[in-house]
Amino acid sequence: MTVSFVSGYVCLKVESPEGLFRMIYSWIDAIAQAQSETGNFDMRNALAHLQEVTTEDIKRFGEYNIMAVCGIMWAIKHPAGFAQEVAYVGEEKSYNAYPVKSIIDGGGVVANHSDYPVSPMFSAVQAFCMGVLKKLPSYPDDYIRNIDQAISRHDCGD
Repeated sequence: MTVSFVSGYVCLKVESPEGLFRMIYSWIDAIAQAQSETGNFDMRNALAHLQEVTTEDIKRFGEYNIMAVCGIMWAIKHPAGFAQEVAYVGEEKSYNAYPVKSIIDGGGVVANHSDYPVSPMFSAVQAFCMGVLKKLPSYPDDYIRNIDQAISRHDCGD
């Protein structure tokens, strides 16, 4: 993993899937230490572009009041990208990616990002459908990645 600073942002380049897990764990550790040393100040830290998150780190989002910012529109088994994801991180990790419901159930708060203009879609309604149905209504069911991570419309309102 390499770290650089660009326009005031910390940019990380991860060389392997295992490095991604270490990075999330390290960021949560850093946030926990900062909160311990300075107090929480009713401020929410956020980690974005979350796709692969360990079960341990899912629990830590709620524990340390960290917002998980996920690209829910990418959370389907789309033929254009899912095979590449499986080739990079494996089928089990790919299937379990975007653990939105688990983060919410663990006390974390989840926000959605669109990746516009890179994303082929830029629609809040479509993102909502992706989170609740795990696919767009017009897509066949084989696009569903992990139905156990589908959120209800009630999860979206708080």
